[in-house]
Amino acid sequence: MSHGINEHDRGYVKGDTWHKKEQYKTLDRGVFLEEALQVFDYEESIAIVPNRADLGDYTVPSTSNSIIRKDHNVVLNGSVGNRYTLLDMRDITKLAVGQICEAFSDDLTDVEIESVGTLDNGAIQFISVIFDTFKVTGDDSETMNRLFIK
Repeated sequence: MSHGINEHDRGYVKGDTWHKKEQYKTLDRGVFLEEALQVFDYEESIAIVPNRADLGDYTVPSTSNSIIRKDHNVVLNGSVGNRYTLLDMRDITKLAVGQICEAFSDDLTDVEIESVGTLDNGAIQFISVIFDTFKVTGDDSETMNRLFIK
């Protein structure tokens, strides 16, 4: 099974990881908002640029674009349509913390970010929130309900 963690990826995980990659820092607590936002701080370097068709003597615009990461000169996606728009994962993370973690945490339940990270050099971004943990009769392990945003 491929983990998809490449040179320019990073993340934080509560607990241990099966892949043991150094890009993912393990924590004995949930991920703080500031840590999660740091994972996505490269978003300023993401751009959509037009693809070009080389016809020998001249080049013409294509009907597609590439998503690039200018800080490391990496193509994240080589072909998206002309109407494609980017989402800011920092805004989504702030929304998840404010509208889910803070809104549903109380004295009995701690809703928290379990993991946050990138894959494929930042082409894939994710955040995982644990919002409920319970025991199922006959199962020794805890069952955790998660909200996964990608």
